[in-house]
Amino acid sequence: MCGFLFNVEVDPIQVMLIRKNRPTFQVGKATGKDFEVHFFHAMAGHAEFSAARSMTDEKIEIHPVDDVRRINPVNNLPFLVNLALDKSGIARPVNLLDISNTKNNDDPSP
Repeated sequence: MCGFLFNVEVDPIQVMLIRKNRPTFQVGKATGKDFEVHFFHAMAGHAEFSAARSMTDEKIEIHPVDDVRRINPVNNLPFLVNLALDKSGIARPVNLLDISNTKNNDDPSP
């Protein structure tokens, strides 16, 4: 499961992300959360953002949505953040298949 929390009380909209310490192939990357994934998103404001706390040693970060590509994200994060904000009327759920050649020995996905 993966979740994105968006602060819609600011312009540009901000997204809350987690700077990963594990698994190994995600160390130092920004992400929403982990693997075979059901994605959820919520819209919030300043109060919810300021109340957020990490339950682990992984750091919570807040970034303008437009900056997500520049913060060393996992490869599909910019696409997924934009998909979560999509208002085009796309039929949901959306099924995606990642066929990139970025596999790594620590990556548990098939």
